[in-house]
Amino acid sequence: MKCLLISALFGLLLGALCATDSSAQGHDEELLIDKAVTTLRTMKDDPAFAQMRELLSTAKGIIVVPDMVKAGFFVGGAGGAGVMMAHDVGANDWTDPAFVNIGAASFGLQIGAEVSEIVLVILTPEALNALLTNKVSLGAEAGLALGTFGGERETATTSPALEKDILSFSYSRGLFGGFSLEGSLLLADEASNEAYYGQRVGSREIIVDRALSHPGSSTLRELLTEIASGANPL
Repeated sequence: MKCLLISALFGLLLGALCATDSSAQGHDEELLIDKAVTTLRTMKDDPAFAQMRELLSTAKGIIVVPDMVKAGFFVGGAGGAGVMMAHDVGANDWTDPAFVNIGAASFGLQIGAEVSEIVLVILTPEALNALLTNKVSLGAEAGLALGTFGGERETATTSPALEKDILSFSYSRGLFGGFSLEGSLLLADEASNEAYYGQRVGSREIIVDRALSHPGSSTLRELLTEIASGANPL
């Protein structure tokens, strides 16, 4: 029975990831980046996200997931495609994006559906390095653990002593009960990286080595620089 439950859980997880992966292939990477820009612009203008804007000035990186979808009836799952970028704090310069998928599956009392726009602000080099692996569990691997701060804010830490390695901010639309991102998997989307940059390239090559660039990400990079510097929108 336990094996069947585990199999079903990972089936849900893979289904969520495949769904988000198929939505971010070919030219759709540009659409995903446009959605990330919209999410950040909305949060930039909302007083509720003042802490997020302040944190970006010293953040080591960011992950933006414009559409994180949760759905279920007792057995639930979640999935979303996003972009990850690193920040040179001294120069206030952001790298081009690497593409990622976040997926999760869980059991328990959960009824409803929800779509969230999520921004993960990465505050330490250790957290950024952990997230640059091809697959990392936010609840177990690399020492990452999730905790909830209020209704829609969650944090992840790389050790018990560091309570603010990663902060997550989100807008949510819909109704969902009993679901947590504990145990969510963050996976590098190598297919989207290749489709966007025109060659096989890993997240570390994009974010750490800065081996490639794409003019289509300039608006996203400039917006992050603007928010991190506290500049007023033009």
